[in-house]
Formats: sequence, C-alpha cells, structure tokens
Amino acid sequence: MKIGIIGATGKSGLALTKEALKQGYQVVAITRNPTQMPNLDNNSRLTIRKADVTNKSTIKNAINDIDVLISAYGPTIDSPQSIHEKVAITLIDIMHDCPTIKRLLVVGGAGSL
Repeated sequence: MKIGIIGATGKSGLALTKEALKQGYQVVAITRNPTQMPNLDNNSRLTIRKADVTNKSTIKNAINDIDVLISAYGPTIDSPQSIHEKVAITLIDIMHDCPTIKRLLVVGGAGSL
C-alpha cells in the first residue's frame, strides 16, 4: 500500500511518515519545501514530492499513484482564516478526481483546536 502524507515535514506529518515507513509502507512525502525533509536513512520506500495543498494541479500530480492520503497540513499562525476553507475544498476535489485513493485521513494537533 502506498500512503501519501501532505505536510510531511511538519511535526505530525514527520511522525506519521516515520511510523508508516517503520511499518513497511511505501510513503510519498508531500511538502512545499522538500529541502526541509530530513534524511530518513535513505529509505527506498520513501519518495519526496513537492506540492502545495492550496494548488490543485500540483497536489494532483503528487498523489496520482497513491492508495491512502493523509493530510497533516497545518497553517502557520499568520495564515488567513480562509486557508482552511481552501484546503478543505482542494481535498474534496482530490477525492472526487483521483479514483485510486481509497481513504482520506485528516489529522491535526492541539494547536489547531
């Protein structure tokens, strides 16, 4: 099974990436800045793709071959409130347009409450 993780360089996303690799899954780490992704022992099951969850075309290209999508996206403190709506709409559109994705999981930390 191939898992795509949006926000893979963030606190929750990185923890999810490490755990999925530990459990033997193929992982596609999706991030706006791939240079922030730490070296995870040159793991052959890890692919890093650059994409922005607020940009439908880049995110669709990044997830075209995955089975499960996890969004660990967390906006910065100074992000506009409207960013939540834009991300939600993008995730909904992705689920309609990408038939290979069987599940969407959305995670958040206590700071998002």
